[in-house]
Amino acid sequence: MEIQSENTEFWFNDGVYTYVPLTTLEQSLGTKAISDTRKLTLELSGHTEEFPYKKIRLNKKQRSFNKYLVDRNNEQSNLQNQRVITVKDTYRMASVPTGTAVIDYTNTGQTETLNGSLQSVSDFAYHSTLVTLTKRDDELLTHTRLSRYPSDQGEKFLGIWDQYSFGDIYSRTASLSNEESRGLGISLSRNSSKNYHENFKTSFEKIGRPGWEADIFHNGVFLKSIIVPDDGVIDINNVELFFGNNTFKIVMFGPYGEREELIEKIDARRTALAEGDKSFNLSLFEYDSSLLNVNLDEFNLDAIAGDFNYGILDNWMIGAKANISNIHNEDNQRVIYSLLNQVSLPGWFLTSNLSINEDIVEQRSSVATSFLPNDSFILQYNSKNNGDEVASEYNLNATYNFRINKITNYFSFNYDEYDNEALNSFTHRINYAGQGFNISNTLVNKVDEGGTVSLGNISFMSKLDSNLRFKMDIPYDVNAIDEFNGDLISASINYNVRTESTNQNILLSGRSFGEQNIWQFGYNLAWKQPTHFFTFGTTVNSNEQWNLRAGISFNFGYDYYNDRLAISRNSMRSEGTLDVHAYLDRRLNGIPDALDHNLQGVTFSGGPGWENITTNKNGRARLFGARTGVTALGSSWTSGTDTLNQKYLVYSHPGSQQVINLPFYLSIEIEFFVTLITEGDNQILSAVPIIAKNLTTGDEYFVDSDMDGYVHFSNLLPGNYQVYIKKDWLLDKGYNTEFYGFTFEAPLTGGFILLPNIELTREKSTTLVQSSLMNIKLDDTNYEQVINSNEKLIHLPPKGGFNAPHSYDQMAEGEFRRVRQQVTQENRITLRNRILNAQKRREFLNYGVDKGAINQIDGMSQSRNFLLSVGNFKTLLSLKRYIKSQGIVNNKIHRAMNAEGNIVYRFEVGPFESEIEANAVGEANYSSLGYRVKTQVAEEYILQGWKVQFLAANDLENAKQLAEGIETVDELYVATKTVGQQSLYCVVSRTFFTKEEANLFLRKLNVDGFIVDTDNYLEVVWSK
Repeated sequence: MEIQSENTEFWFNDGVYTYVPLTTLEQSLGTKAISDTRKLTLELSGHTEEFPYKKIRLNKKQRSFNKYLVDRNNEQSNLQNQRVITVKDTYRMASVPTGTAVIDYTNTGQTETLNGSLQSVSDFAYHSTLVTLTKRDDELLTHTRLSRYPSDQGEKFLGIWDQYSFGDIYSRTASLSNEESRGLGISLSRNSSKNYHENFKTSFEKIGRPGWEADIFHNGVFLKSIIVPDDGVIDINNVELFFGNNTFKIVMFGPYGEREELIEKIDARRTALAEGDKSFNLSLFEYDSSLLNVNLDEFNLDAIAGDFNYGILDNWMIGAKANISNIHNEDNQRVIYSLLNQVSLPGWFLTSNLSINEDIVEQRSSVATSFLPNDSFILQYNSKNNGDEVASEYNLNATYNFRINKITNYFSFNYDEYDNEALNSFTHRINYAGQGFNISNTLVNKVDEGGTVSLGNISFMSKLDSNLRFKMDIPYDVNAIDEFNGDLISASINYNVRTESTNQNILLSGRSFGEQNIWQFGYNLAWKQPTHFFTFGTTVNSNEQWNLRAGISFNFGYDYYNDRLAISRNSMRSEGTLDVHAYLDRRLNGIPDALDHNLQGVTFSGGPGWENITTNKNGRARLFGARTGVTALGSSWTSGTDTLNQKYLVYSHPGSQQVINLPFYLSIEIEFFVTLITEGDNQILSAVPIIAKNLTTGDEYFVDSDMDGYVHFSNLLPGNYQVYIKKDWLLDKGYNTEFYGFTFEAPLTGGFILLPNIELTREKSTTLVQSSLMNIKLDDTNYEQVINSNEKLIHLPPKGGFNAPHSYDQMAEGEFRRVRQQVTQENRITLRNRILNAQKRREFLNYGVDKGAINQIDGMSQSRNFLLSVGNFKTLLSLKRYIKSQGIVNNKIHRAMNAEGNIVYRFEVGPFESEIEANAVGEANYSSLGYRVKTQVAEEYILQGWKVQFLAANDLENAKQLAEGIETVDELYVATKTVGQQSLYCVVSRTFFTKEEANLFLRKLNVDGFIVDTDNYLEVVWSK
């Protein structure tokens, strides 16, 4: 761009960019330009009009979100359509439990025992009730908890609390005060997380399967293995945190090859509350008691704990806490008062606690920061004044943790002083987390007046494949390395053999590989039945002890709509259940009635395993596993139908049973082009605003023509329509036309309508004033009924707006997309990998694969990580016509970039279990169209919003190498885009729904980058 040019008529194109004189911008938009030749920057400001590309981008974003609605025939309907449909949670007096039961008979040759466990969730007395019962020999262990959660956004109990539990509870405030944290009582909270952390130590609990083995990881580093206690409660107490994100993963392994994961995420780099936010917690309980075996005559309240926190600013929080323990024991009674102060600064987090217990005053202060990408530094100082008669205690601790690629180093220095005696200790741990294995070496060096002790431990664990696990611990003494003691070594190997009819598990473990040589061998067999497992097992050890076991294991629930007990061998561990009624709403009133038609075969998304569930002939289905809080429910039946609103947010709780009213309608889809006729040419016109008005309901929708002049309306209700360009816009832009739109009657059977092109000219005449709407008669040449002819699949003439009987929430559109993306991101790959063989067979038959190929595919790997991207269609319309002509069941269409760098349209086939399988299907069915195999990534399509772009390359391999070099960001993608005629592969972040979120994310990183609207990208082709 020439800064000094005064020729407003001079435009220059170098083949890539068009150069415009600044005077043109000044005259047309009122823009002022300030150039800095030293920094090579140009700032544009003061313009009175938005630049055209911004308007086009805004219109494209509006189209992408299907925000067609601009007006309604009444104010209430307009208000409702701007909100997200929310289904409130409901509690019942009682509901049939959902859970797991295990019965096990054991014979040791000397004794016979019948053991078992039951774990369930249900509604009881209008509360979510969790019950765990485990019988071991003659002892019965129980854990019972009744809870209430918010039924919708903002609900408070007694005007204060948003959640409470009573029964066998966990006290979050007592967990870091060296007091007991569990007992029988009640716990109330408001605006607080389930975990609790202070001074970079955290405590939380999870509910697991009794008797299962559990491996615990922190940020990918293996910490320890445990056996889940018989009451199912996994206590994580006083575990160290790092500055930044902390992810705790608990991987549980069952005796017959089962595997489940529990995740806890904690952000320890900023204060927990924003300005003006408050949180409360109150716990009252008795130690060593349980709800199912409590003796009310002897019940005494042993402890009371409570805290209050307040956000003074977004980065400053204060709090107070009180903890009274051993209330009825005067000798051991303790009353502790604490004050909390937290301040977060850019890149820093400062915390301080002051506790007072009679004559004892204790303070704990921490300073945490990060110097490099993927590191954490924490400095802590603790002091304790024990009064005049006891010496004071002092502690100084510094930890530094950093990760480079797959290697994590941890350093810790600790200095303790008590009664003029000092103890120094230094710890170093190096951990390597490879593909399928984790190895670490921990070395602890302690120095006191008695000398120096140096102890180490090598830990190795490996998952060689999905069926083989190996673990080993090798402790050693550095000062006595020549006298290595093999009796300290422990190791175990676990191997699973899975067939269609059985699961087999072989376990060999040992320790003291020296003189004692203690070992144990176990074999477990689960014989699969449609509704349960028959289980068999035996164990033999080095002490010549053995046992034989036989039993049964099953998961249970109740399907109310099909009126039957639901028993399955597959896990039904449930947060909540959704009872769905899906039907074609023939009267378009959103209420099921006698004239409606129940829909069989409706599919779902949003929860674990829901993609495998369909509605029965009565339109009913039960979805297990709705998460506590909000679940984003998605549904689809067949092409040409849609639900009233895709934005169903369902509040639920453990054991809940939610009734979901799910009306479908036969949707209308409209397509045409807008062109500009010039001498001897017919050019496309983009960014032309088009309005579609449903005269029957009073609804108005709008879109803009895209870069190809293409106009597409979808998911419209049947009715009489006018589709047109506003005359005022045509006059303002200087266009003329004989027909500025169309009028037609959209059939009550729904379907696809292809309208003529709207042709505009630049001719100066009075034609526009006299132009009218073209009346279109629909026939076989311009209308196609998507749904096969069926006398029941037709709507009755609508009489007004279409509203389902659900409450409407004030949640913003961006917040809904955030919830929906969270659900999708967490479950997408997992759900893809769990598609059943029956569904897989149906999909491959749709792709034209014969049964012999299917049987061959069934024997391949179980991972589903590959997709076919098929075709090089120049327009979206030509692609859709091809799909319909071939009868392909597929609705995944995306833009892409071909080898020449041109934008094309493709459809996806898959997912497939291996690259070989994908290529075989592609070669057999799509070689004439052209295809490529791509890896299925976490973000399969471009979500609308903003990304941070870090780097760009000319090819994918270079982009991958650049992405691997960025250590600060855990979640990275490579997305394609075009700049002029150049094709680029860009290293980008995940999608943020607002520009402010993306800016905040970038500011926290120590990496250069800039914010880019996702409309600039074509597709995601790789992820890290």
